[in-house]
Amino acid sequence: MAIHVDDGLGGSNLKNFLSWVKTSILEEFGLKNLDPVKCFLGVCFEQSWVTKELWLHQRDYIKCLLSDFGLSSCNCISTSMELDKSTVSTDPPLDSLFPCSEYQALVGHLLFILLFSCPDISFTINRLTQHNSYLQQRHFLAIKRVLHYLTGSCDLCLHFNSQGGTISNQLE
Repeated sequence: MAIHVDDGLGGSNLKNFLSWVKTSILEEFGLKNLDPVKCFLGVCFEQSWVTKELWLHQRDYIKCLLSDFGLSSCNCISTSMELDKSTVSTDPPLDSLFPCSEYQALVGHLLFILLFSCPDISFTINRLTQHNSYLQQRHFLAIKRVLHYLTGSCDLCLHFNSQGGTISNQLE
């Protein structure tokens, strides 16, 4: 069960339990049933009832994020992170070039994307979150690289079937 302000999403493999939850919420708060879910908080769901498959993606959310940062037509790259040979940098903090709050907000957007549809960027984002309070030029360039990577991979999705889940580029 997921609740955000006045939107909610619930699911269960037990129909009786799900019906009981819906009825309980309806009696207490009122409920508008919008079956089946297509999109919830930027996460899109595509499903096949016949084959019992589910695809999750955030294509529109990613494209909106790229547009917000002026990168909607940027070149795509094949990896989200460059091999960083140096562990210590003498670069000064960015201060006025790119405020930490904007960097932190972008990291938050990228965390949301990796949690729901792009686990392939998790290592890169993990590394970038370690620099939220001391931003240097190389961190800004690294986070831009993730956005360039997402340009080319925004059509990937998580695919779930009875055998488990995989990353796929096959949407219905």
